[in-house]
Amino acid sequence: MRTEIRRWTKVVSLILPVLLFLAACGSILEQHNLDYGTLTPMGRAVMETITARALEAGSGSSQATAFAKATAISAESTAQAEQDNLVYQQTAAAMLPVLEELPRYGVNPLDGQVAWLHPPVTIELDGYSQTGYANDYPEVTAADFVLAADFTWNTQAATASCGYVFRSDGDKEKPNQFNITVARYASGTLYFSALVDGNLANTQAFYPKKKDTSFNGLNDATNRLVVVARGTLIDIYTNGVKIGQVDTTKPPPSTVEAPIFPIRPVDPTPEQLAAYQQALAQYEQVMAQNQANLSEAQRNYNSEKIATFRDGFLSFISASEYGHTTCKFSNAWLFIIGRPPTPTPNLTWTATPTITPTRTPNRVRTATSACATYQAGYPGTPCP
Repeated sequence: MRTEIRRWTKVVSLILPVLLFLAACGSILEQHNLDYGTLTPMGRAVMETITARALEAGSGSSQATAFAKATAISAESTAQAEQDNLVYQQTAAAMLPVLEELPRYGVNPLDGQVAWLHPPVTIELDGYSQTGYANDYPEVTAADFVLAADFTWNTQAATASCGYVFRSDGDKEKPNQFNITVARYASGTLYFSALVDGNLANTQAFYPKKKDTSFNGLNDATNRLVVVARGTLIDIYTNGVKIGQVDTTKPPPSTVEAPIFPIRPVDPTPEQLAAYQQALAQYEQVMAQNQANLSEAQRNYNSEKIATFRDGFLSFISASEYGHTTCKFSNAWLFIIGRPPTPTPNLTWTATPTITPTRTPNRVRTATSACATYQAGYPGTPCP
């Protein structure tokens, strides 16, 4: 990764102009045909200047040698300019989808920087009460940010979930962190949870289907999950629809919000009746689980130690109750709000001058901890 970072540092003066240019010139998607015609004349100017100075110093063979050297320098300068031009286009093309998507969540693309574009990754779990984490950039922390990814799930238990960990201290035994996870049951149930010293100290449940009619809770379905964290407020979106907001300064709610109650079909077929009975069973399961979560959070909540974590590590997460669980994350990116743009984002998509990036091959992760994920990036380094 260090090699890749050194390669990207060549664009030190290019990233910020990209963002400013895109903001000044209308629709982001219209900016992939940029004019870089000034670089070639600049190369010729270098050649002419160096040649003139060389010719002033001598004549004959020395002049020919000087001219040859000047021509070589010019060629190298032109090649570097063309390379910088390509990198400029690739960087802009890779970031275009992110910059175009940000305004949907009320975020100005000029209010921060793209921290990373993550290659597709899969977390697979087997067995009882397993948890897995994945992140290729464990060294990147964030306070205020936008984290987005498509997730595709296949879970034996409808209670198994896929989601994010953020503002984590990385403690593998008694973590302090926020989680946002989504489970398949009740047509989709999304949980916000706050862990204080490893204990559930706050929780809130949302049901995407109430507002996001496109949300799909079936196995092998793909949904997009976006979290916007700003200060003590956390906005949650599925498939571009805002389904709720969490204020981390508030205590756990006093009552459990119920999912959509299943309606019994009129004169149902055997298949419809079976589906209704399954939905009713999941409804009751969700209500029981949510009440248990809420009771635990209310017991652990401490008004003198409110979980208002301001910064920390981020990760994808998968959790299973039993059986096999697969969570695939793709088209994922992290945008850090309030941090000036830098020239070295972790651009793992191999971009072309078009606006469509080509991702790196999918990889499979197994159960591990957020701490182990961090140490994988920095061998021998203890977790914070």
